[in-house]
Amino acid sequence: MLKKELDYNFHDAIVVSCEMEKEDRLSLVVMLYEIFYPNKVYLKITFSGIFNSGKVNEFIDVLNKDAVEPNWNGTRIDNLNYHTKKISKDLDQNLVLNLDGYQPINIHCKKLRIEKQTTSNSI
Repeated sequence: MLKKELDYNFHDAIVVSCEMEKEDRLSLVVMLYEIFYPNKVYLKITFSGIFNSGKVNEFIDVLNKDAVEPNWNGTRIDNLNYHTKKISKDLDQNLVLNLDGYQPINIHCKKLRIEKQTTSNSI
């Protein structure tokens, strides 16, 4: 059984960049909210083995079209959490990504990896 909470608070984080690396793998680089993380923390979040990749890919296409700048998406994250009504376990994870100005999207994937980055352009 996986933890019910993620290690970071993603509220008010900013999406720097997002791309579908493969049809079933999404990578987001985010800058965490500086009030919670004053040292300007960047994270790369990778969702691998996405089961609902068609829906996620459409969402990312819209998100990238709405980007503030080519190298800076600028969308604010309201929250990123495990789904509260679906149990997540190894190789079967259910998460909800809620971004300002968009409907929340469920991401059903095999693996979630979150790693610190030294800069904002690490995809």
